[in-house]
Amino acid sequence: MHLTRVTPCDQVKPELHNEEERIANANARKAYCKTRGRLHEIGQRAASHLIEGQDEAVATPIESVPQRNRKRKAVDDLSELGQLREGGKRQRSGAESSFAVPTLSLTPPLSPSRDIVKERTADAEGSQLATEQRRSKAPRLAPTEDLVKIRLVEVYNHLNEQILVNERAVKDSLEFAGKMMATDKTTGMELRGQIEELRVSIGREKEKRDVALAALVSYDWGARHKEEELELLVNSAARPDMPGAQQTFHEKCAFLASELKRNGKELLALQYEAHSPEIKAAADAQRSAKKLGDIQATRARLENELQEVYMCLLRSSRRIRSLVKVRSKQP
Repeated sequence: MHLTRVTPCDQVKPELHNEEERIANANARKAYCKTRGRLHEIGQRAASHLIEGQDEAVATPIESVPQRNRKRKAVDDLSELGQLREGGKRQRSGAESSFAVPTLSLTPPLSPSRDIVKERTADAEGSQLATEQRRSKAPRLAPTEDLVKIRLVEVYNHLNEQILVNERAVKDSLEFAGKMMATDKTTGMELRGQIEELRVSIGREKEKRDVALAALVSYDWGARHKEEELELLVNSAARPDMPGAQQTFHEKCAFLASELKRNGKELLALQYEAHSPEIKAAADAQRSAKKLGDIQATRARLENELQEVYMCLLRSSRRIRSLVKVRSKQP
């Protein structure tokens, strides 16, 4: 005989209530695991309930599920798991894209239009033409000016100026030394010794000056194709040395050189002024031309006078004549 246990009614209602609460908790747990991608914990949770002796209705073992429902449930779980994984990938890709380093797009520069190219070309040609016009209008050396002669003149003028300055210093020092001898003989003697050393140095510089003048005269007459006239002048000028006259002539050369230098500055300034665009009136141009002619005439007069002083030095110095002879024989 089989006895059936009868459950009282007051015990059935609490059990039904507890069953509904367990089912609700299980569904909530399943939904939470689905959203977190932790579906594998559902089976473990159910197994732990069974081990602990909980009701089998809360978490049904897989063996109690029919075969057809088991397959359907596996398919549903896999589809849900795939959706969760795709959603996670999209979230990660979105996060990565938000922190991705922006790539710079290198766009080629826009090529200028034909009109702009024409305008730039015209501007460049105009500026080049203006530069060429300014260069053509700028004063230049005359074709007759010889750069070699200019260099030789500069060398002689430099040596001559230095010698004249040192000679004036020697003259002033001698006067001062004479006064010192009356009060302090020792200091006066030392000063005279320094003056003698300076005189020796001046003598060496005078030799260089004679060489420079001989080179200048020889080149100038040779450039004008007057070598024979120069040789005749040198041979006929059998005069003795005149040191006093030589000093005067060298001083005259220094004075004429300074006048020519000042004249050259005025000439350049007037040439720039004549080519300036501000001079437009005919009266201004005529006035500038007259002034330019006067300056050029003054320059020619100074140069002729300087050549005469060179010849005076040639006649008054045997050393200069001998140096000119040696240079005239050289090829």
